[in-house]
Amino acid sequence: MKQPKRWTACGLKPAFVAVAAALGSQGIWAQTAEPAATAADIENIVVTGSYRESLAQAVDMKRVNIAISDSIVATDIADFPDQNLAEAMQRIPGVAIERNKGMGTKVNVRSLGVEYTHTTINNVSTSSGNGGRDVNFDIFASELIQSITVKKSPTAADEEGGVAGVVAIQTARPFDYSGTRAIASVEGAYNDLSEKTDPRYSFLISKNQDDKWGMLFSYAAEDRTVRTDQADTAEFKTLGSIRDDAYAITYKQAIAAGQSEAAAVQAAEHARSIALPDDVSPDALYAENVRDDIILNDQEKWGATAAFQYRPTDSLELGLDLMAGNFSGKEDDYLFGSWSGDATRARDLTIDQNGVVTKGTFDNTQHEFKSYDRYRDEDYQQASFTLNWLVDGWTVDALIGYSGAERDYQRTQAKWINFAPLTQQYTDNGMVRSSEGFDLANDVSDYTFKFWDFDNTKVEDDKLVYQADFQKNLQFDALPALVSVHFGSRYSQKSMTHDHGWTEVQGETIYKGEGGRQSTSDEWVGLPLPVDHVVSVNDVIPGKDYMSEISGKFDSWVVIPNAWAREQYYVDGLEPNYFFNDHYQVDEDVLAFYAMADFSFDVADMPVELNLGGRRIDTQQTSFGYQNIDGQWSDAPVQFDADYADTLPSMNLSLSLNDDMLVRFAAAKVMSRASLSQLSGKRNISTNDKTIKMGNADLDPLRANQFDLAFEWYVDEDALFAVTAFYKDLESFITEAKTGTTQYQGEEYEVYSFVNGEGSSIKGAEVIAQFPLSMLSDSLDGFGINANYTRVSSSDGHISDIGLQVPMFGLSEDSYNATLYYEKHGFDARLSYNYKGESVTSLEDNLYPVYRDAYGQFDFSAGYEINEHIKLTAKVINLTDEHISEYMVSPLYPKMLQVSGRRLSLGLRASF
Repeated sequence: MKQPKRWTACGLKPAFVAVAAALGSQGIWAQTAEPAATAADIENIVVTGSYRESLAQAVDMKRVNIAISDSIVATDIADFPDQNLAEAMQRIPGVAIERNKGMGTKVNVRSLGVEYTHTTINNVSTSSGNGGRDVNFDIFASELIQSITVKKSPTAADEEGGVAGVVAIQTARPFDYSGTRAIASVEGAYNDLSEKTDPRYSFLISKNQDDKWGMLFSYAAEDRTVRTDQADTAEFKTLGSIRDDAYAITYKQAIAAGQSEAAAVQAAEHARSIALPDDVSPDALYAENVRDDIILNDQEKWGATAAFQYRPTDSLELGLDLMAGNFSGKEDDYLFGSWSGDATRARDLTIDQNGVVTKGTFDNTQHEFKSYDRYRDEDYQQASFTLNWLVDGWTVDALIGYSGAERDYQRTQAKWINFAPLTQQYTDNGMVRSSEGFDLANDVSDYTFKFWDFDNTKVEDDKLVYQADFQKNLQFDALPALVSVHFGSRYSQKSMTHDHGWTEVQGETIYKGEGGRQSTSDEWVGLPLPVDHVVSVNDVIPGKDYMSEISGKFDSWVVIPNAWAREQYYVDGLEPNYFFNDHYQVDEDVLAFYAMADFSFDVADMPVELNLGGRRIDTQQTSFGYQNIDGQWSDAPVQFDADYADTLPSMNLSLSLNDDMLVRFAAAKVMSRASLSQLSGKRNISTNDKTIKMGNADLDPLRANQFDLAFEWYVDEDALFAVTAFYKDLESFITEAKTGTTQYQGEEYEVYSFVNGEGSSIKGAEVIAQFPLSMLSDSLDGFGINANYTRVSSSDGHISDIGLQVPMFGLSEDSYNATLYYEKHGFDARLSYNYKGESVTSLEDNLYPVYRDAYGQFDFSAGYEINEHIKLTAKVINLTDEHISEYMVSPLYPKMLQVSGRRLSLGLRASF
């Protein structure tokens, strides 16, 4: 077969230079190209210490992979101005991230939701403390990671589970380095909102003894003070509901005051009659909850890896990879809100052409001071033993792996309330509010104690994996195109348990009811706010005044510090009541077999590589959960069993048009299983909303047929232009829907459950442009660009209960990343921009869509090598101090504004 040669610069690649020239001045490219990389060459990624060289390695990985994929390698991750793995992965084409409180936490691949991305570390599926299958990437330190590959088209050998794609993370191993290496770094980071400086440090020690044996240890730790200022408007409600609330509340108050039934009804009817002006429609909508919130999160994170490799002979290699870490955080959250969901009268209303109240006054609004105290502690562990053995022409790979995660989340809440009229109005910066003759934020005289409560959620997730793979290279005269065959099997066992408990405190005496459940007396209810312990929120939260740069917002309000509330209201011996309805366990056993073959041949003197295969999966799931029958909970968890099978064919083809250009085509059937919480036997009962929300053990996975067509031009070792078109035909999304009604404790409740709903399709394109600017002019030597753009559209999305058609959650039509870098004479600098277009995040009460506005962020990093061992670094994250914002239904109705500030850091890095 004709072997592809390494691409060269001779002849200047005229078409590519023409494309590049559109971005700058024309010039000539005088670099000498190296021989082409093979799959064997890049099996062990070598850390280069240069961003440009790391790009070259990522290009090599993309080129030799028969499937469609994109990668980043260690220098890229370590040197980017990132905060965690999610921040690093946003630079990959087709990957966008979800941000929470200014930090990247989860990833979307090709705009599909986070639940449709399958994540592995060292080829072992990652356990999650979230109670689902999605992964919070903020718990992992990027210094521990060697490479990340996003696989967008699978082979039969790849583990199933990612309709969107597979994120394959590889930690560092000793054979990645030569000889003995030691690397250490220390960094101080300052947040200009909290005005706090936090430490971050890491080290790595590796020993490689002539590629015979090696050991590696790494550790990274970080403290971080994250402050978030958030203004929020929640939930549309119809004006007509105020009439019903006016009747119910007035009637209840009249009866409580000792009035007769007839007098109570008369008073209630009068309240209903004046609840709304006569000239307004009861179908008009208003926002029932307006809140201002300051959150201070003190985080501590550490992670460690250990890796051992042993090669007793040239044909046998053994490996052991260990990984462990912890993410813990304490969060103080002080909320000042106004809830008019039980308002008894609406007046002075301005209603726009869409039937939404843009300004109005609501009597009997409940104003609230809330003090939240949250603790999160999450551990993760992973271990994998691997064997690679060359025997009698066969390559045998075996793996035994374990992944585990435990999460303990605790929260307390102290709440004081006051009832007074509320006037609220939409502005460009969200909702502003006031009250007639009453200082909402600072007048504490009429606020009284409502309750102090605490809850606890515990999640444990464990997975065991056993895998064996076999490969044989072939030479058949009868079929010369067949070059290798592969087959193997994988068996995994997964178990996740979830428990949730909650107790409300309203007095100092503990009572035990049915089943030992605890409750308290209520003598504290209605006591006035303890004014001697009231302070301004700006006195307990460090940094600037609240929303100091946003007009129309409160700059402060009064709060009760969490430390005082916990000491005052915690009753000795009181424990959370763990609810039957919120306990569940899901066990999942998966057995998979696969077979595939590699072909290599020429078509019209153009080399063709072809991979064909199929994967058979049998899944057995068992869900456990307590059931409520006629108001009584079962004595033991009820078991629900389900099983299903899938056959997943796949094809990956590459055609070399010449030494530098490839065309790829891929087709596959893929699947993503329902999240474990959706499969659970839980039953969540809301007596306020009269709803029962339940899991569904019989859910089918989301299945899809997908196709990719790509053109890739490898202009040089670190220069690439590529275009990929993709299409996914999604059979059935999992959605929550009303499935009926039932009687509970003598009342009718609406029942909601997860169901396999309608399907959809996604189509899109990705473009990559990566090249050094020295191609344009010698005067630009050292400069380069790494950029990508993704465009996605879908045929259908979600339909709310009132018939609104909205796009799929998380889908952004446009996203792009661009990095301008410079590396020369020991100095490097990078300016990066990441953009994600508008997307739908949720449906409020399955009625009204919530849109997250388009968001773009600049990051900057620079480094200077003092000598060959010591390097100074500087980074700025969110250079222009961008804010996250959302709206409900239309931009006319802002929902949320979130401010987290910019982060500046200085560091020192040493390598020996």
